[in-house]
Amino acid sequence: MKEDLHTEYKLRFSHHIAKTICAFLNTDGGNIYVGYDDNGELIGLEQVYSAFSAIDKLIITHFPNHIQNIVVQLF
Repeated sequence: MKEDLHTEYKLRFSHHIAKTICAFLNTDGGNIYVGYDDNGELIGLEQVYSAFSAIDKLIITHFPNHIQNIVVQLF
Protein backbone atom coordinates (compact mmCIF):
# COMPACT_ATOMS: atom_id res chain seq x y z
CA MET A 1 0.00 0.00 0.00
CA LYS A 2 1.10 3.54 -0.68
CA GLU A 3 0.41 6.59 1.43
CA ASP A 4 -2.93 8.20 0.74
CA LEU A 5 -5.54 10.40 2.42
CA HIS A 6 -6.06 7.81 5.19
CA THR A 7 -2.64 6.16 5.39
CA GLU A 8 0.60 7.69 6.64
CA TYR A 9 3.94 5.90 7.02
CA LYS A 10 6.59 7.14 9.45
CA LEU A 11 10.09 5.70 9.52
CA ARG A 12 10.55 6.63 13.17
CA PHE A 13 8.75 8.45 15.93
CA SER A 14 9.00 12.24 15.87
CA HIS A 15 6.88 15.17 17.00
CA HIS A 16 5.51 15.35 13.43
CA ILE A 17 3.20 12.46 14.30
CA ALA A 18 1.12 14.95 16.32
CA LYS A 19 0.45 16.93 13.14
CA THR A 20 -0.66 13.79 11.35
CA ILE A 21 -2.95 12.84 14.24
CA CYS A 22 -4.51 16.32 14.12
CA ALA A 23 -4.98 16.07 10.37
CA PHE A 24 -6.71 12.71 10.71
CA LEU A 25 -8.90 14.01 13.56
CA ASN A 26 -9.99 16.91 11.33
CA THR A 27 -10.91 14.65 8.41
CA ASP A 28 -12.27 11.13 8.07
CA GLY A 29 -9.55 9.54 10.22
CA GLY A 30 -6.69 7.35 9.13
CA ASN A 31 -3.88 5.05 10.15
CA ILE A 32 -0.30 5.89 11.05
CA TYR A 33 2.23 3.11 10.62
CA VAL A 34 5.51 3.67 12.47
CA GLY A 35 8.55 1.75 11.25
CA TYR A 36 7.57 1.85 7.57
CA ASP A 37 9.11 3.81 4.70
CA ASP A 38 7.04 6.02 2.38
CA ASN A 39 6.33 3.07 0.08
CA GLY A 40 4.83 0.99 2.87
CA GLU A 41 7.85 -1.30 3.23
CA LEU A 42 8.39 -2.53 6.79
CA ILE A 43 11.73 -1.25 8.07
CA GLY A 44 11.15 -1.82 11.79
CA LEU A 45 12.05 0.06 14.93
CA GLU A 46 15.08 -0.49 17.12
CA GLN A 47 13.39 0.80 20.26
CA VAL A 48 9.73 -0.23 19.93
CA TYR A 49 8.81 0.25 23.59
CA SER A 50 10.39 3.72 23.80
CA ALA A 51 8.68 4.81 20.55
CA PHE A 52 5.22 3.83 21.79
CA SER A 53 5.96 5.32 25.20
CA ALA A 54 6.93 8.59 23.50
CA ILE A 55 3.73 8.53 21.42
CA ASP A 56 1.64 8.01 24.57
CA LYS A 57 3.44 10.89 26.30
CA LEU A 58 2.92 13.14 23.26
CA ILE A 59 -0.82 12.37 23.21
CA ILE A 60 -1.23 13.01 26.95
CA THR A 61 0.79 16.23 26.77
CA HIS A 62 -0.69 17.80 23.63
CA PHE A 63 -4.30 16.64 23.35
CA PRO A 64 -7.31 17.34 25.61
CA ASN A 65 -8.82 14.42 27.54
CA HIS A 66 -11.76 13.82 25.22
CA ILE A 67 -9.38 13.60 22.24
CA GLN A 68 -6.91 11.41 24.15
CA ASN A 69 -9.58 8.74 24.54
CA ILE A 70 -10.22 8.69 20.79
CA VAL A 71 -6.54 8.61 19.83
CA VAL A 72 -5.40 6.10 22.45
CA GLN A 73 -8.01 3.58 21.29
CA LEU A 74 -6.09 3.46 18.03
CA PHE A 75 -2.94 2.23 19.76
